[in-house]
Amino acid sequence: MNTAAETLLKVALGFEGVYENPKNSNKVIFNTHYYGSEVSGDNYPWCAVYVWDVFRIAGLSHLFYGGRKTASTTAILAYAKQHGLFVQKSERFLPGDVIIFNWSNRTDYAEHVGIVLEESGGIVQTVEGNSGTTAAANGGAVLRRARAKDATVLGAYRPPYPESVPAFSELAKGDANVTLEEFGLLMEQYQRKNAQGENYSPWAKNAAEYCLKNGIVMGDGSGNYGWRSFVTKEEVASMLMRLRG
Repeated sequence: MNTAAETLLKVALGFEGVYENPKNSNKVIFNTHYYGSEVSGDNYPWCAVYVWDVFRIAGLSHLFYGGRKTASTTAILAYAKQHGLFVQKSERFLPGDVIIFNWSNRTDYAEHVGIVLEESGGIVQTVEGNSGTTAAANGGAVLRRARAKDATVLGAYRPPYPESVPAFSELAKGDANVTLEEFGLLMEQYQRKNAQGENYSPWAKNAAEYCLKNGIVMGDGSGNYGWRSFVTKEEVASMLMRLRG
């Protein structure tokens, strides 16, 4: 999966189970972020706002709707078509695509959008804002949904995720022009690589074994200890607390 799309999905799923409060009010954190203050009422549906906010929080605002804001599902549909970013439903949807729906038999008007998690066997797994299990759209919650790729699906908007980033060797030679986003993606790749496995450097053997024996360093449950990866202040705080017992 594309690294930027992977980051987006982590943020999107982090809001799973968030509901507007009170019910049927459209009063929800995503609208507050979008409009700059709390709003409520029928004029503030928020499925597109949820998508906008997820891109913003993930640091990927420039990949959504040309870096601009929109609360309109139809505007997203039109933008995708105008900029060659529209994916026909006959094509396979990819993680991070913005799936677009209409239940009124119209192809020029979108009623709802969500974010694609994966597609398999004609079923698209999504995470959607303002969704519900008893309503096609406007259900008031962030939920995972399993959507059949039927007549209600108009297609999808595929944001221009970067396909690749420069290799470290190019950076070392100074031959690559790297954006801040690309550098962040490289750092994520580096950290994941060095967080794998249980191996530590020979010079750290005694210290590492002491920390393991006394429960100061704990892995992720999958055999990964991140010995050669960076450490956050949160992790330092946790290790200090374990050290003190």
